[in-house]
Formats: sequence, C-alpha cells, structure tokens
Amino acid sequence: MIRILQLWLIGMTLPFVLRTILVYGFGIDVPEMVWLWKELIIGGLLVGSLWLVVFGRKRRSGINRISSMKELFADKFLLTMIGLLLTLLILSAILAFGVHDQLLREWIVFIKYDIIPRIVLLTGYIVVRLQWWYERLAKTMQTIISVLLVVGIARRGLSVWLPDLLVSLGYSMDAYQWSEWFAPPVRYLTQVRWGYIRNGSIFGGPTSWGFFLIAFAPWYIWRWSQMVANGSKWWHMVFWIVLLTVNVGLTFSRAAWGVFLVELLLVLVVHFLVRRFAGTNFLAWSKKYAKKSSLAAGACSTPATGVDLANTCRTPATTNSYSSVWCSVVSLFVAVWLWMIATIGLIRVAWPVDVPQAADRDQGVLMRDLSDKGHVELLIEWIQKVWQSPRTGYGVASVWPGAYRAEDGENTIVYHPENQYIQILMEVGIIGFVLWVALWVAVGRNGIRRRNGRNSDGTYLLLGAVWLGIVWLVLHSMMESMSIYPWMLMMGARLGYATKQYQE
Repeated sequence: MIRILQLWLIGMTLPFVLRTILVYGFGIDVPEMVWLWKELIIGGLLVGSLWLVVFGRKRRSGINRISSMKELFADKFLLTMIGLLLTLLILSAILAFGVHDQLLREWIVFIKYDIIPRIVLLTGYIVVRLQWWYERLAKTMQTIISVLLVVGIARRGLSVWLPDLLVSLGYSMDAYQWSEWFAPPVRYLTQVRWGYIRNGSIFGGPTSWGFFLIAFAPWYIWRWSQMVANGSKWWHMVFWIVLLTVNVGLTFSRAAWGVFLVELLLVLVVHFLVRRFAGTNFLAWSKKYAKKSSLAAGACSTPATGVDLANTCRTPATTNSYSSVWCSVVSLFVAVWLWMIATIGLIRVAWPVDVPQAADRDQGVLMRDLSDKGHVELLIEWIQKVWQSPRTGYGVASVWPGAYRAEDGENTIVYHPENQYIQILMEVGIIGFVLWVALWVAVGRNGIRRRNGRNSDGTYLLLGAVWLGIVWLVLHSMMESMSIYPWMLMMGARLGYATKQYQE
C-alpha cells in the first residue's frame, strides 16, 4: 500500500499537464472517466485496508495498530468524521432530490468536491493506523514539492524564451486565462499592458499553484529545518525557502503573496516560542546538540516502534538551544528579505507580451479594478441570495465552479461566487454549512490534541490549512484536487501516525 500511496501522490501533480498534452497536444479523445483514476485508487485503498482489518489482521508484538473492526470503530475521531460525512451526504441528497428536484449528476459533482476530499483524509488516516508509513510518505511529499519548485522556474523560462515548445505540447498562445474545455494559455497574464507573466507551473493556473504552495509552505519549511537538525547544511534550507518564495512571487497572486508572508512570519514566531519556552529538540542546528538531544530522548521509544524521537521527547533547554534559536531566526529573516527583494524585482522587470484581444482589461499588479470592484459588488448580491433561502440554499453544484460540471441542469445559477463559504451556504444552506465547517473543526481539534509536542509537523500542516481557509474568502481551493487531495492525504496520515504515538 505504501508504494501505491507514494505513486498516487506523484500522480496527483500530473493530471492537468497530462490532460493538456493528450487532449490538445496529441488530439486524443480521452473519456472523462479516465480522470477519476485518483478517486478510484483512494476507494480501492480504503476498501483494501478495511478488508485487512476484517479478515484476520493480526497484531504484531510491541506495535500498537488496529487489528479488528472493534478497535477501528472505537476511534472517536474516526466515528466523528464518518458521522458528519454521512449526515452531510444524507442532507445534500434530501435537498437535491426532495427540495430542488435536481439531477443525479449534480449530486455526484457535489460528492466529488465536498465529500471525496474527506474520504482521502480518512484513507490516509486508516492506512497509517495499520502501518508505520508516515515518514516515508512525508519524504515523498517533500521531494515532490522540491521537484515542482524547480519545474515552476523552468516552466516560467519556457513561457518567456521557448513558448513554441509549450505550444507543441498543447498549450495556446491565443489565450491569456484558462477556461474549461479549451487549451490552457502558454502565458497567464496579470497586467497585459506591462506584460507580467503569471506562472502556474504544471498546475491548472497561477491560483492552483498558489493554493498548493500556501497549503504546504509551513510544513515544507519545517521539514527542511528537521533535515538541518540532522546534519544538513543550513544554506540548503535557505536555498529551498528562497526557491519557494520566488515561486510564490511568480504566481502574481495577491492572496498568495499576503498569506505566504504571514506564514513565514508565523513559522518564525512558532520556531522561536517552541525553542524559548518549551525547550524541545527543535531546529538543533549544531550536530553536537542534535546528537546530545537524541541520546537524551532515547528512553522515549524503541527502534521497533519507529516513533520519531524529535516529535515525542523533550529535552532541557541548553546554551546551544538559545544559539540555535538565533541561527534559525536569522536564516528565516534572510529568506523573508530575499523573498521581498525577489518580488519587487519581478514587479519591476517584465517581458513584453502581445495579447491584443486582452488589451481592454484593466488589470494591475496590485490594484485590479475588474477583480476588486467585482468582488465587492457581487458579494452583496451573494449575501442577499443566501438570505432569501438560508435553510435549503439553491441546491448542490448550483453555482460555479462546481456548476460548470452540470451547467445544463434546470436549477443552475451561472455565476461564480469566488468565495468558498458563500458557495457552500448557497448549495446546502445553513445546516449543511455547519456540517461542512464541523468536518474541518474535527480535523483541527484532533490535530491539536495529537500534536505530541508543539514541534509536530501536524502543527505546520494545520497552519497551512488555516491560511488556506482565509484564502477561501476570495477563492476556491477546495475545487482544486491537485492541491487539496495531497494535503488531505498527508493530514490524515499525520493524524493516524500521531494517534499511535499518543497511545504509546
């Protein structure tokens, strides 16, 4: 199963670019069902895991893992998630078929966007509760992010200097924004009059790439800090943080810029507070201190359990701990300033791009009349519509972006809220919205309770989720499977791993 999960994580970064190459590059008519491979794999892994539990899964000596259905359903977090999911599923079906007289296709679209992501989380949780695989998944995810950061820079270079190569792969020079059912553009533009080219890497666009980076940035930085604690050079961490920040800058997404800057500052604060007040073995930049801390923590676990010593044990604060605090603070401070310099440089230096059909769009780098005024004006309209039908909403997948999957439905409202919370309120009403939020609260609550020390990487996964939730005020990352599915799997796996650590 671990190999399947690792390949699944890698494959989650490829659907958009593969679809572009196959459909628009080679002209192959690929059935839509083919792109459900990721959901089918998750379903298969979930069923396979339950099969192992039901039919003779034996407990190994010294390892605390699920070996029966009784143990599985004694897990309060698992029962809470399943109960909330089933309730939301039943409510959405009642609203769709009993109240709004919608089609089955519209309900399936709702399941894909709002139910399956939670199933991905539960799959990661259950699979890791059966095995000690979290660290291998974490290393795979860290490698994927590093590769994507390099690919992001390469994609930007190709869009500027070798656009014909991307055109030959199926991208379009006639478009400047991506639209469903059309070839994506070679160059995503923020301000066509000045020619700022937005970078979407191999994702569905700059905002999709921004969602992914925001979700994983705190966790990714923390992973590199742990590698430094284990002997890697400190400048390796700085290099990857700078590469991360440059990629965020190249999205030209104001939401990504603001959130990422706050994330960096919060990671700095958390690093400092953990080391200053908790005395944990965190960011031990000196090899000597790292070795001393590991020896001191040796009694906390045995090699057989595979428990991460750095996450479960605490050591007294030492003189070296205070020096490592300032080393981490200075390194991250340098990274923040390099990010600011790189962003300013990207704004000042632009490559001219001729897109005549878009010349009438007044889109600036920081001030964007079309976007800003539209958000304010339509937000009032959306609130009014929610107020008109607060209890039952307007039906599942009734507004964009989910509506484009079922836009020929009789009750479809063809406009885009660009607000995740307003969208859910309009689709399933207040009760459905409360259930939807409760699913996130359950994950956050369990993540905090099972953090096993403030330096747990679960803390940084949750930090990414919190700021992703803030971005939902103007965007829809929940509709981006390439960013939300990997996060769901990693968070579920982390919760499963932390639960076993907690029981130990």
